[in-house]
Amino acid sequence: MPTIYADAVIDVVFGFYTTKLVLGEELGNGQTRAAAVVAIPTEQLVRVCAGIVNEMSSPSMIRGIEKRQESYLGSLKDLFQAVHAPPKGKA
Repeated sequence: MPTIYADAVIDVVFGFYTTKLVLGEELGNGQTRAAAVVAIPTEQLVRVCAGIVNEMSSPSMIRGIEKRQESYLGSLKDLFQAVHAPPKGKA
């Protein structure tokens, strides 16, 4: 089963029976191009969306995201301080 990575959903084409999600990838110059199209029965898409919302709003998921963000921000602060610290021997 292939894994598809996308930076964004750049278009959604809703249909009564089938919905198409156009996935995009960033090109590094501020532009995004279509990378893949996922066609899914609309009924299943509604169920998937409900599941995502339920999972992402659960207290344990929110705590997990907050912990990862704190760790990530701490790493960025450490990196910033290391980059902007005066050279050793010069204070």
